[in-house]
Formats: sequence, structure tokens, C-alpha cells
Amino acid sequence: DALASRGDYANAATILRGAVEKDPKNTDAWVALGNALVGHAEGHLSPAALYAYRMGAQADPANPSPPMFLGLAMAREGRFDETRAMWQAVLDKAPADAPWRKNVEERVARLDKLMEMIRQRQQQEEAGVTPTPAFAPR
Repeated sequence: DALASRGDYANAATILRGAVEKDPKNTDAWVALGNALVGHAEGHLSPAALYAYRMGAQADPANPSPPMFLGLAMAREGRFDETRAMWQAVLDKAPADAPWRKNVEERVARLDKLMEMIRQRQQQEEAGVTPTPAFAPR
């Protein structure tokens, strides 16, 4: 993760690949590998990153990290409906007292707001109305 945080995604992925080869049940390493591969692909969800997230989920199906980070990668590509469904599935399976539940609920609420803003803008454009900028200059 230190290499990835400095933007050295290729070397981070190489090291993390070794970690998952050594311990294929290491969900955190799979998720970190997925994140490094997304970073290396300049924010795009590559097939290799998708594989890493799926392997992380397979290693520990109860761990919310793989679907949360996969959803984040999908959201970066504008795949909001898929992200919303994935994050809602995390909540549906989550225990009521899970320490991370509130964080996921907040992310879903923010995503819902964003999706509503996009829908409103599309409706305005379809109606021939010039959409109001979200942040108008003063």
C-alpha cells in the first residue's frame, strides 16, 4: 500500500501479487492488489483488478471490503447503478451492529444524491432546459 500511495502502482501490484500467491485467503491483499491495478490503469477497472476484487470476496465472503472497493472502482467509471446495487447488498448482509455499517449507509446515501442529481440534469436536458450548474461562480 505504501508504494501505491506514492503512485508506484506497478511495483505495488508485483509485491501484492506475491502476497496473494503466498496466501490466497488474504482478502486485504487481494483488495490492495485490485486497488493497485485500478491505479495502474489510471482509474479504470481492468479485468485483472476485477479478478482481484472477486478473489478477495471469495476468500472472505463476509468481508465488506471487496465489494466496497469494487463498487468504488465502478463508480469512478460512471457505473452508479451497479455500485448502488453492490453496496446495498453489503448492507443487506451486514449485521445491525457492524462497526462499518454506518460508513456504508452514508456512502449509499451520497450515491443516491448523486444519482438523483444526474437524473434531474438528464430530465432538464431532455426538456430543453439549460441545467443549472451545481456550483455557480459568484
